[in-house]
Amino acid sequence: MTGSICAKSEQIIAIRAAEVDFDDKLEAISSVARQAAARTGNVSDATSQAALDAGWSTEELSEAFVHIAANLFTNYFNHYAGTELDLPAVPELTA
Repeated sequence: MTGSICAKSEQIIAIRAAEVDFDDKLEAISSVARQAAARTGNVSDATSQAALDAGWSTEELSEAFVHIAANLFTNYFNHYAGTELDLPAVPELTA
């Protein structure tokens, strides 16, 4: 059991660092989400097509954009309101 928990922890760190080379489908949706968040919702045709080719449907990609928008809005509001975190902050990524 400990081995699988460790592997999952390593995968979470890899996902946070945009190094998702262990799952093509997860890598594709991560690329969409990162690009959308960084480019105010704009995702290149190549990134969108890669997600479709990896097995994501247009409906699932639309749902991902809804989650991105909801998270951005919530984060912006929490910064404005000074909301205190009710979970510990995640550790910084180290190089």
